[in-house]
Amino acid sequence: MQLFAKVLRGCPEIVRLLSGPGPFTVFVPVNRSFDLSAEELLANPRLESVIRCHISTTHVPLEAMYSGRPVSAIDGTLLMLSFNQWPRGEPTVNGVPIAHMDVKCSNGTIHLIDGVLAPNPQRGRPK
Repeated sequence: MQLFAKVLRGCPEIVRLLSGPGPFTVFVPVNRSFDLSAEELLANPRLESVIRCHISTTHVPLEAMYSGRPVSAIDGTLLMLSFNQWPRGEPTVNGVPIAHMDVKCSNGTIHLIDGVLAPNPQRGRPK
């Protein structure tokens, strides 16, 4: 989570949002998910849009997850939760494996994922 936290500091508007009361669910890519350094990520003009698709203002802990559950990211990207093995094995979000679930925070939950989600805002959803 260190690399994501470092990159997040480059997006002050998102930091202010996440410092609020929440609730939030954040899908945080593990460090090995990035093939760029923090400096290269911070220089990317699409950085903020990519980070926004990893954050939802809906609290979704493991016990609230089920296959086919849609969650909207703050940019309007639809995040689809799935379990590839019954009853709750091999969880994914938009096909990206969830490596560790339910890291509790004062204003929500973090799920560590083994990849980076792609922004895909849906028409009619918040941006």
